[in-house]
Amino acid sequence: MSFAPPPLRRRQFLTSTAATTIASAASAAALQTAKAATATPTPTPTAAQLRTMVPTLSKAAVGYIDMPHDGDVCGACIWFKPPSPGTTISHCHLVAGPISAAGWCQAWMRRS
Repeated sequence: MSFAPPPLRRRQFLTSTAATTIASAASAAALQTAKAATATPTPTPTAAQLRTMVPTLSKAAVGYIDMPHDGDVCGACIWFKPPSPGTTISHCHLVAGPISAAGWCQAWMRRS
């Protein structure tokens, strides 16, 4: 009695070799994709970058008023943009159009 395995035929050998090669290439590609996805961390935006990413809203949308509210004023808010040199018109990073430094809106946040 002979317990030796039967000899591989040429077609079986080529098929199994090709399948192994394809599986190895696919796993290597998947590994590279996973490394690329985790290798580049997303940087945390600065406060100035966050302000440029915020959409501009209408005065009505944020409940803007031209007077202080409980002592809070636009001039002390993080969204406030002081007047440019030579002008007296203030602006806001959130609210469209000119605003008063003594005004207030619902998006008000104390500047630290």
